[in-house]
Amino acid sequence: MNLEKIGKTKKERKVPAYFIKLNKKKSKKKIIFLLMIILVIFACLFSVIYTITNFNRNKIFAIISKDKSYSVSGYIIYNQNEELFILENIAINDTSIGTDLEPIIKKYNVTIKNDKETFCSYEVNIDNNYNAKLSEALKISKVSFNESNDKNNIINSDNIKNLYIVLSYVDINDNVTEEIIKLKAIEDYANNKLFY
Repeated sequence: MNLEKIGKTKKERKVPAYFIKLNKKKSKKKIIFLLMIILVIFACLFSVIYTITNFNRNKIFAIISKDKSYSVSGYIIYNQNEELFILENIAINDTSIGTDLEPIIKKYNVTIKNDKETFCSYEVNIDNNYNAKLSEALKISKVSFNESNDKNNIINSDNIKNLYIVLSYVDINDNVTEEIIKLKAIEDYANNKLFY
């Protein structure tokens, strides 16, 4: 046995060391390959979960008036974090606007409702020294509310269909007038497509 060990050449003794190095390189490549596969699986899994949880969760509805006597513009924005209602403009489309027949008011109230509940009420008192015409006063009316303002009265997608505004105002003779403006919500955007 000793004679056999001594009789081996240097080249023959290096062969097992070469195979050990080769085996180490192959095992490193296998580990890197397995790590890459695990990363790809996690990335795919994250993408699928993210898509499922956020699909069709973001929506924007444009709010317009059904009533030809009024022009209304606004938005309802839904996302996974909150719901936001923004009423930007209420304008009167009447022949009395800009004439002496247009009401001069002391205060007005804008209430957003549907058949079942009231979502928001917004009252504006005009300065006693300056009584405004109704069309001028409504130009400054911007109503907005979200979940942080009132978590109980949020317009969700179930009760968006029968929205309306109750506009009531008091003129300089203390006459109270109340008008109902029916609203229509039109879906402007929704993230319900996988590819745009």
